Parts: sequence; structure tokens; C-alpha cells
Amino acid sequence: MSAATYTFTESDTIETSGALLSTDDSKMVDLNKAWSAAKHKNWTSPVKWPKALERSILMEPKLSDLDPDEVRVVKFVMYKAREIGAVQPVAYDPAPAPVPVLPPVDPSAQPASSSAVTVQKSFVVKEGKIVREFDVVAFKKSVLSVKAKFKKDELILEALGVVADVDFFALVQEILKEPEAVWLVALLGLRLILPQGVRAEMDKTLAEISALTNRSGVLSQGLVRMGGYIALGCCKDEAVLSKVMGRNPNPLLGQDVTNRPATRKKGETDADFTARSNLQASNFALYKAVHDGVKVHANSFHNMSPTKKAEIKAELMSYFTV
Repeated sequence: MSAATYTFTESDTIETSGALLSTDDSKMVDLNKAWSAAKHKNWTSPVKWPKALERSILMEPKLSDLDPDEVRVVKFVMYKAREIGAVQPVAYDPAPAPVPVLPPVDPSAQPASSSAVTVQKSFVVKEGKIVREFDVVAFKKSVLSVKAKFKKDELILEALGVVADVDFFALVQEILKEPEAVWLVALLGLRLILPQGVRAEMDKTLAEISALTNRSGVLSQGLVRMGGYIALGCCKDEAVLSKVMGRNPNPLLGQDVTNRPATRKKGETDADFTARSNLQASNFALYKAVHDGVKVHANSFHNMSPTKKAEIKAELMSYFTV
């Protein structure tokens, strides 16, 4: 080692919490990764001696702008540089800032209004390995602090929502017990046969009805389609709707959907046609799966109250009165 050259040791890497590169030992690599993951603003990544010295010379006059860990690294590197004669010594010749050892935290002595938890990170040698020391007191305090921020009753509702089965047909039947529901279900039937652009505008307003939205507050397409199929099923014998009903197979009436494979457009390349064809096939498979899922409720629809069906039919057909 010359007067101006130095190679960091594993001890240096440990002393600076991974800010300095020494060896490729797995423990050192883990420390280097931990430093990078901490996202320090000025000393962003671990470096070897030449770069570390260059950084430290630039940063030493601006220690007040650095975070505590960065200050400790800069002081460490500059102390080493002066020690080996890489830079001119100064009057104070600062030694590396030692890692402070905090006394055990007494939870009862902390201010009641403070929820911040400070965990002292240090390393010890166990069975020949460098490991992070487990601070039991800090761990218990941090768990208690975090636990208080979670509301179990809210989490229970979220958990039940994840595992609960969603029966859209049964849900529509519950909705139909209310007098306002006949108008709503008829509107959902009309929505199914209107142009896509009109449906999109309708959906913006329908999303204001909480019963039609999912747990994320977004309009449930499965639910609104089920309501639409019920309404159109109530009007299956209406001649004025025969054409649009033919273009919109109703699974509640046992009708199947037909796949229409993509056809090549003029000038379309093989790659573009294949991609578009695969996308159409994928979309149809998804649509058919939803369609078949609704079809299992055909018998339930058949057994619906004739009176309720008549009310829905009258409401939906009112949109076709000239």
C-alpha cells in the first residue's frame, strides 16, 4: 500500500454499515445491498477507495447537508486518508464517529403522543458469522406501536370480502324487493342493447348507486349485466326487440354465444393479423366463460315471480313507445 492508496477491509465495510466496498464475501455483499436499499441522498451507493476519497473530499465541507450515516462515512474516509497521507492533515484531524450504543428503551418513559420508534442497528459475531443484533426491547415497542394502527374490525370485513362467494342473480333478487328496483333493472336491460358509447356514459352515473359497485367502488360489470339479462328475458316475446335480442344471446334463456373468428384486413401483415386474431380469441373465451356462468341461473329465472317479470317488462317497453 502506497502513501496515497488504501484498500478497504471487511472491518471498514462493517464500520460504515456497507457504504464501502471491500470483498465479495456474501456478508459484505449483503451489507452493501442494505446501504443501497436505504437510498441515502448523497452517498447513494457503496464504492471503493478512490471514489470514496473523491466523494469525501467534496462532502467534508458540507457535513451539515448530510444525514448522520453519511457524516459518519465521510469522517471515517477522511480520517483514513489523513492517516495514510493521501490528504493534508488538519488541526482537528477528526476520528471516525463511533457507532453509538443506546440503552434499552423504557416504553413508559416515552411521550404518549409519539408513535415513532427508533431501532438501534448494530452487528455482532455469532458462530463466526457477522449478524445483525436483535434488539428485543425495540422489537416489542415497534410491534405494539404498529398493532395499534390496524383496526381489526375493518380487516375482518376485507378478509370476508375476499373469500365470500358472489351470486349476482341472488343479489339482483334482493334488490328487486325494493320498489325502486323495477325501474333500475329495466334500465340495465336497455343498457345492454344500446351502443357502447352510450353504455359508457350511463355507467358513469350508474356507479353512483352503491349496490351496483364492487368492493373497490367500481361498477360491477357482472352485476349490471345480470340485471340486464333478467330485464331482456322478461321481454323475450316482444317483436320490436327480436333483432337486438338476436344479436345479444341471453344465457338466462339458455342461449349460446357464437364465436366469429377474425378475418384478415386488406394490407394486414401476418404478424399483425396473428396478434389481432389471438386477442379476439382470448376476449371471446373470457366472454363465453362469463356467459356460461350466468346460464346456470336459467331455472331460477324461469321460476321468478310472473308479477315481477310483468312489472319489469312494462317498464323496459316504455322506452319503445312512440
